[in-house]
Amino acid sequence: MKKSLFLSFLFLLSISLLAETPLQSVYVDFGPAASPGLNTASPTNGIYWNNHTALTANSSIALVNGTGTASGFTLVNVNVWLANGGSGFGGLVAPDPALLGDMAVANATQDYFFVQSGTNGTNSASIKITGLNTTKGYKFYLFGTRDNASTRITQYKLTGSIVTTGTLQTSGTAVGANSANGNNNNIYTTPILYSDVNGEIKIEVGYTTGGYGYLGVMKVEEYSAPFVNVTGISVSGNNIIADGATTQMSAVVTPANASVTSVTWSVSDASIATITSTGLLIPKKNGTVTVTATTKEPNSLIFGSSQVTISNQLTRFPVTLKVIDQTLGAKTNKATDQNGVNVIAYLSAGLAPAFWTNWWYPFYDGETGISGAQLAKNTNDWTWQAQLQAVPGTYQWNPYMKTLGWASMNKRIIYYGQTDNLSFTISPTGEITGTTQVVISATKFPVTLKIVDRTKGVKTNDQTSNDETNLYIAGGTVTNAAVSLYTESILPTGDWWYALYSGVARCPGGIAIEKSDTAWVWSATVNASTGCYAWKPGAKSIGWKDINTTMYVYNAADANLPFNVALDGTVTGLTSLLIPADVSTAINNASSRNVSVQPTLFNEKVTVTGAENLIEIYNSIGMRVVNKQVTGNVVINTISLSKGAYILVVDKQRSFKLVK
Repeated sequence: MKKSLFLSFLFLLSISLLAETPLQSVYVDFGPAASPGLNTASPTNGIYWNNHTALTANSSIALVNGTGTASGFTLVNVNVWLANGGSGFGGLVAPDPALLGDMAVANATQDYFFVQSGTNGTNSASIKITGLNTTKGYKFYLFGTRDNASTRITQYKLTGSIVTTGTLQTSGTAVGANSANGNNNNIYTTPILYSDVNGEIKIEVGYTTGGYGYLGVMKVEEYSAPFVNVTGISVSGNNIIADGATTQMSAVVTPANASVTSVTWSVSDASIATITSTGLLIPKKNGTVTVTATTKEPNSLIFGSSQVTISNQLTRFPVTLKVIDQTLGAKTNKATDQNGVNVIAYLSAGLAPAFWTNWWYPFYDGETGISGAQLAKNTNDWTWQAQLQAVPGTYQWNPYMKTLGWASMNKRIIYYGQTDNLSFTISPTGEITGTTQVVISATKFPVTLKIVDRTKGVKTNDQTSNDETNLYIAGGTVTNAAVSLYTESILPTGDWWYALYSGVARCPGGIAIEKSDTAWVWSATVNASTGCYAWKPGAKSIGWKDINTTMYVYNAADANLPFNVALDGTVTGLTSLLIPADVSTAINNASSRNVSVQPTLFNEKVTVTGAENLIEIYNSIGMRVVNKQVTGNVVINTISLSKGAYILVVDKQRSFKLVK
């Protein structure tokens, strides 16, 4: 009896050791065929390598194992790939064996295959390994890197008998050992996997963050690991007793050495609670729900269940936030960066699910655990949206985009007000009032830009060479200049100036000069989509420079005149510049009265002494902003005045230059 038990123990031990020792190992170096690609010689450190350099779909290579003999496997490109490498392209040129083991070979780690958002019409690419033994197991080691300070996270999805997904951060500030900005110390390693019925495992490379995915080195180990079927699943989790709380469900698979330990989660009533792919149970309302974990083992129906009671939940109502882009993505999407995953939003507390952050929330699908977020590409618009649940109250949200540096759309690509946050209210009965959607029109709206010259051409016209053809819009183009993240011209492509008078064929918006007893008006009507813009008037007679340079100084700090076009086409801001008649004709500088103004560099108030009748203040574009009847000493409240230069006139006799 003892001898029989001992022999059984030896047999089980031999099976265990056999399963832990690979039958063969295969090494692959991915990189371009020409420079900066570098093939790995065989043998290197006693290991034979495969160099895969073909980038086209259906290209293949028969793989040898680490001893140099045929492995029986073939590597096949499913899609078209991109490739790069070398020290100039962020490869790892000095790998450390202490960190990467037998994959630390410089020629292998410094070049790579990669995918880039939107390139080749996709955000991912795949290879597959064929010729695998369906009765054996395979462990994959995948390495990728790119020396870059921006965060880039590659996602690997392996599909054989089951689907296995994992991630590897390849880039980011100090992501690697010794504060390197490229990965130099981590390898994504799978558990032992099994092929599909055709003896194949597909490896799809994509990304979760940063728009790039990398594959530089791969090792595949083959094991004699007989498939062990799942016989049972035990599910557990806590009741939810606090409003908005969640519970993490747990599934224990038996036997412990089952070949497939992953499960699929589901709930009996999605109106009571939902569950994520990782088993996080999220309540919607009070009640009892059955949570089920089903094995992912092919052709198996094994599952386990547990009941969870949910109590003390406040009533929540659905609310859908939308960004409706009628430009079909021209405003909100960028095919070469963050393609289809670009629009996000800040949400005030209570809008995002408990397991998610409030500082950004996706308006597209694909983020783990998020449901109801999607980008719908409709015939007439692209709608980015998020479906949320919230208790009665007032909330704020702020739509913004990754390609704007994770900044608000407002005042960058669109304009809906000086405040970036949008507000809405949910009543106790679920009625929603306020702003829950932003509609970005594809329409461009007319904007008329004017120079009103009260000198009636004395300042602005040049009778000798540019008679009545002197003024134009300068500054290269009229652009969204509120920030530097985004620019959009409202002038014809390639134009650097636009006439503020009629008769120029390429400037159809130019308007004939309007002459009256009080002023000459130079103007042009251009078209602008929603956004924030700035323009500068220029003159030919002063050497094709902006008029703020010498002709009429309206702002010593900045010649740009900003204006905004709202979502509905409403135009606000400085679309008109007034050039007043010469100050010398209105002010008697010969006055000897003792008048003083303090301070000339002011903030909240200005004190004037010696006035007898009238105090006027004019802004930088000649508009009177203060008109006050006074006698003697007076304090002028200037809190409401914007920063800039002003002229203060006392009794139409004395003038003072002020700056706030």
